Amino acid sequence: MFHLIGIICAFAIYFLPSILAGRRYHPSSTAIFLVNFFLGWTGIGWAVCLVWALSGSSRVVVLQPAVPIGRSFYCTRCGTPSTGEFCPNCGART
Repeated sequence: MFHLIGIICAFAIYFLPSILAGRRYHPSSTAIFLVNFFLGWTGIGWAVCLVWALSGSSRVVVLQPAVPIGRSFYCTRCGTPSTGEFCPNCGART
């Protein structure tokens, strides 16, 4: 049991830069994940990803209720009209 908890903690620490980039809505979060995945084991790659994830601007996501327009809604994330529960453009819940 302790080995399983240790492995989960190790994965969380290894992917910490990717997690932080995703939580900050960093514009390069996919690139940070890929560099972290392939070069994070070197230590230098992990440190570069951590600095990269914490630097730069983060996208501001304002979550507001959907605005009804007839039978469709505007997506609160990207602003495109949507008729279903999920936005066809970005996949966010409307």
